[in-house]
Amino acid sequence: MLVRDLETMAREAARLARHPVVALDTETSGLDPLTDTLLLVAFSNGVDTLLCDVRGLPVEGVRAALAPLVEGGPVKALHHAKFDLRMLMPLGLEVRPLADTMLNEQILENGRRESGFSLSELSSRYLGLPLDKAERQGFIRMAPDEAFTPAQLEYARRDVLATWQILVQQMARVQREGARKVARLEALAVPAFADMEQRGVLVDAVAWREVIRRAQAEGDAARAEMDRHFRKVANVDLLGAVDLNYDSDVDVRDALGKLGVHLQSTQKGELLHSGHPAAVALVAYREAHKLVSTYGESFLSHVHPRTGRIHASFRQIGASTGRVSCERPNLQNVPKDSALRSCFHAPPGRALITADYAACELRILAHLSRDPVFLAAFERGEDVHAKVASQVFGVPVSKQSHPELRERAKAISFGLIYGMGAAGLAAQTGQSLDEAEALLAQYFRQFPRIDATLHDLERQVRERGYAQTVLGRRLYLERDFLDRQSGAAARLSRNMPIQGTSADITKLAMAFIHERLRGRDAFLVNTVHDELLIECPAAEAERVGAEVKQEMERAMAAVVPGVSPLAEVRVGDTWAKG
Repeated sequence: MLVRDLETMAREAARLARHPVVALDTETSGLDPLTDTLLLVAFSNGVDTLLCDVRGLPVEGVRAALAPLVEGGPVKALHHAKFDLRMLMPLGLEVRPLADTMLNEQILENGRRESGFSLSELSSRYLGLPLDKAERQGFIRMAPDEAFTPAQLEYARRDVLATWQILVQQMARVQREGARKVARLEALAVPAFADMEQRGVLVDAVAWREVIRRAQAEGDAARAEMDRHFRKVANVDLLGAVDLNYDSDVDVRDALGKLGVHLQSTQKGELLHSGHPAAVALVAYREAHKLVSTYGESFLSHVHPRTGRIHASFRQIGASTGRVSCERPNLQNVPKDSALRSCFHAPPGRALITADYAACELRILAHLSRDPVFLAAFERGEDVHAKVASQVFGVPVSKQSHPELRERAKAISFGLIYGMGAAGLAAQTGQSLDEAEALLAQYFRQFPRIDATLHDLERQVRERGYAQTVLGRRLYLERDFLDRQSGAAARLSRNMPIQGTSADITKLAMAFIHERLRGRDAFLVNTVHDELLIECPAAEAERVGAEVKQEMERAMAAVVPGVSPLAEVRVGDTWAKG
């Protein structure tokens, strides 16, 4: 049923609102929610379909007609809901509650398939009916008074009906495979991600270019320094330039050997440890080159011409652990220790709040193991790394007393989360393999519950065929992989439940914060793993920061109860380094 008047629209929407699940889909003039327009809003209860032509209608009228259905009542089933939510924002409509068939499928198939999550592919999989998406092009650049063709209306009807039918079948799997909590979590987080993309983050392009210019100069100086040393041992071309590929590990290691610097690799730590000026210059050159090549003008090309902000695209389930990923551009890779972060700034009269969890993954490990030393240290607000080091080495340790022992204990604790063994510990601490093995043995003697928990995680994966977070997010692993790649499987078995639970906690925090700040001039603008960035009026920054801290700690307490949560908040004009 196609409707073009507000009275019919309101009546039919109210009728659909009496159903428990209603699918929702939008048809738009393009794929940029910041510049393209909403043409058609489609609904289906699995039997009846309502197609609302919103072109030319007053925004307030459309909002009033659709709000009882969209902003309450039944669960709204959407596919790739984030896009539809952004397209509905100009109408002032907030979709709640919702379910996302794309996210559901990613949850259910995690480890089983890496692609195949489009609506057409899901329709083929669940309904045996592939959807032809060619008609989508017909909506692009439609004139305001142009009539929809029968083919366009059939396309819209078919898509929204398929979404409803897919969700019905998915929910049986979600229940059967223990994914109800995770599916609910992802659905709760969708509005936060949609709003974050729509808001964007402000970057100072002038300051950005200056950072890149300085990096280019530092890279040129480092190359000149390398040329000066390697000229003695490398070929020189007809123009007097050193003929050596500084991007080749083999060539550089060979040249360093001729200078008397014999290295096993050209990794940063080993180069710096050698102390040779050419090796140190190589580190500076590579870091400058990476900064310039990754974050030059191509990064700034993503500044939106309409808003002057970067509206990156966040993949809500961007990794098998459930972690978020980011592209166009990747805001998560901006180095913490670089001046680039200071180029992300608040507009005049506003502030940025940088908030992250303190030792989030170690707190999750404490929850899983119930280790009394870890739990007590977190409860009392103590330096957990110093506490662990004191236990392992039998001497009082702090940042001032025996700091090297604190760093060793820290390396072990964090390394265990990522499945690190004795060889990895030796490489990180500079110890011999025997020393690293002895240190790990001593660590596990002092913390047997940690040891038992890590082995239990491995055992569970072998028995079940999947790793699992606290909330039940699963990563399915093939038996062949478990048998052939035992080392990699062991690392994954330990890492995924902890890192994945961290991702779940952060998404819940985003949902809580979005809800807490709803209707106010304060909002999320970025997320990097367990770190969040919020923009707000400068005059309200302290209060908003306290609220953000409260919601982040509430999220952690909800997922890993019994472990004292801690979120750290910093207020400033720019994105803090953390």
